[in-house]
Amino acid sequence: MSSIKKQLETLVALQQAEIEIRRIELDLAGIDGRIETLNEEVKEYENRVSEHQAALTDLKQQYRSDENEIKVIDSQITKSKEKLRGVKTNKEYQSILKEIDDLKQKSSTIEDRMLEHLERIEAAESEMLTQKADLADVSAEVAAKQQEIQKTATGHRQVLADMQQERNSIWETVSPKVQTLYAKVKHQGSGIAVAGIVDAVCQVCRMNIPPQQYNELLRMDTLRMCPNCQRIIYPKVLLED
Repeated sequence: MSSIKKQLETLVALQQAEIEIRRIELDLAGIDGRIETLNEEVKEYENRVSEHQAALTDLKQQYRSDENEIKVIDSQITKSKEKLRGVKTNKEYQSILKEIDDLKQKSSTIEDRMLEHLERIEAAESEMLTQKADLADVSAEVAAKQQEIQKTATGHRQVLADMQQERNSIWETVSPKVQTLYAKVKHQGSGIAVAGIVDAVCQVCRMNIPPQQYNELLRMDTLRMCPNCQRIIYPKVLLED
């Protein structure tokens, strides 16, 4: 019995090491996901700032365009006024006056629009300051979180390396024949090769072991398989003595 018990204890320890390795690997995969989520959070704020900056730039361009148009109109008004000095008929005089009035009206309309632009620019610049401050806060918070996550990840990677070394050390103590059996059962059993039996119930597939087979299992004279899930089984009550 001692030889079989020793083999089973080794296989249980091997499986526990592999389960722990998988758990740590999943934790590390989750850590990568958390880091990416935090990066996306910062990127979202950066996109908001970028979009707002583009809108602010467009407003300023519209203001400059109107400003240039006002200069053109002022020049036209000046030229029209110069024409008044050389007119010879009242009709021509009235025509130029109307032309000047129309230009002044157009200029007034543009100036009103420029005032609206200035108000919108002022509001946008104020909002931009707020958004940049928010971005700075979020970036600092994310950086701190990522630093803590990376610190945790470094610890996990060290534990993973230790567990992999422990698993390999255990594996080297298993005979080639049992290694082959373990690997085959593990592949067929979705990564679980060994199952404890408690009160004649397989703790993996949760099916009952027939009484005779359970009594044979208690002898621990050979490696036995669960008749339902085909995993290597052991009586937990005897292995935990």
